[in-house]
Amino acid sequence: MYLHPRMAVGFNVALWDKDVDGSLSYMAWGRRVLNYRSLDRLGDLVLLEQGGETGGIQGQVSWEGTTEGIWRGKVQVRSLSAEKLWMQAETDQEGMYEVEVPRGRYQVSVSGFREKGEEKTAEVPAGGVAEVALTARQPTGLQQPAGPGRGRWQSVGVAEGLSLLWIRDILQDRAGNLWVAAAGGLSRYDGQQWTYFTAKDGLVSNAASFVLEDKKGNLWFGTRC
Repeated sequence: MYLHPRMAVGFNVALWDKDVDGSLSYMAWGRRVLNYRSLDRLGDLVLLEQGGETGGIQGQVSWEGTTEGIWRGKVQVRSLSAEKLWMQAETDQEGMYEVEVPRGRYQVSVSGFREKGEEKTAEVPAGGVAEVALTARQPTGLQQPAGPGRGRWQSVGVAEGLSLLWIRDILQDRAGNLWVAAAGGLSRYDGQQWTYFTAKDGLVSNAASFVLEDKKGNLWFGTRC
């Protein structure tokens, strides 16, 4: 990758530990598990030309028609003059966000929602701050109360046949079987009992990542080596 001024580079810091039995564990910056390469876990390193000046963009992201801030909302900031200068910020509990960027014009938008959020243009002066408030439409759909007395709920864990509680993907195939991909292998529930599959049964590794069913009914299992 060619590095040059007025571009942003995503990076993370991860500490890996390999035990005597060959198992791996790690710690990385940011939330979530097993996603140390995902955008949510990357920091932004902004490259400047010598003597380059910076400013800031800040504001609140709220639900449309209200003053209620959106916690953990995503705000994308993209330069209008440098194609590779863009970053993503996350809002706090009050819906507030703040980023430092080189001076210039930017497109600021809400991201991460099914419906496109508000989008604005901001002029960032050197040493100054541009205030940009954004809104997003509240999700629409059916809200149905759940809990005791409302349908049949059943909790399942390792004792019932799951390989591990670290679940990465769930699929119900056309035959009605429920497949669960987890860090320790695959589990299948046929409505009566759970069956457990590991590398000994043909998986490339025990770290099952996803389950897919194609148009012909074939099942595909993704694993991490």
